[in-house]
Amino acid sequence: MTEREYEDAGSKSRTILIIVAIVAIGTPFVLWNYLKTIKNQQDENRPPIVTRLQKNFIFSDQNAKLVQLSDLEGTVWCYTGFTIDNFERYENTFSEMKRLAEKFSTHKDFRLIAITLNPETDTPERMKAFFEGKGYNLDQWLFLTAGGEKLRKYMKNYLKVDLIHQKQINGEKQWIFPSFIGLVDKNRHLRQRYDFEEARKEGVDRQADLLQVPELKENKEFMRRLRAEELLRERLQSNITHLFEEDLTKK
Repeated sequence: MTEREYEDAGSKSRTILIIVAIVAIGTPFVLWNYLKTIKNQQDENRPPIVTRLQKNFIFSDQNAKLVQLSDLEGTVWCYTGFTIDNFERYENTFSEMKRLAEKFSTHKDFRLIAITLNPETDTPERMKAFFEGKGYNLDQWLFLTAGGEKLRKYMKNYLKVDLIHQKQINGEKQWIFPSFIGLVDKNRHLRQRYDFEEARKEGVDRQADLLQVPELKENKEFMRRLRAEELLRERLQSNITHLFEEDLTKK
């Protein structure tokens, strides 16, 4: 190896180390912790218990029928939040929910729940027309609404949809909040939240690094982060499968 080749190899190695270090520092703590969990618990499908949804709540669904949270006991369900006026912000998360609808379509004890955080405008009639227009199979879904501030307070305090706030977008106030999928078991335990937006961003960022430094593909930790969205999807699906068979004894 010539002196110039040696210097180039050393420079490239330093670049790889720098990018890996940036990845380690830049990855959000929740995603970092999640990826470590995947690595350390390859065969563990049982999601942790965050809390039990003790407090009941009454919603109206897309058919204007009353639905109580207690009605969902005995089913495994995933939920997410949305607003129709700002739906593009949540479309990626809904795409993951639709994957679940397809994968678990034969399970009668599985439900998909989408709750508006803007019930002032997202009425049952509007929700039904909107999602029918997008081709959703409404038999698999409950699109829920309720009284404004009371609903947002319940979502924040019990379903752990944090950082709910209003923001001026195109001259109009719109509700903004994190987009994730929450998983609830048959005993109304909130088990885990899955942030596909963060996982997707991680994969895109790492893909950009890989294009810059192809040698990063030899780094196992880097490649695991490149696959963050795929790994998160696999974890969610395996967690749901586990909950179908889990002992229903209340904890």
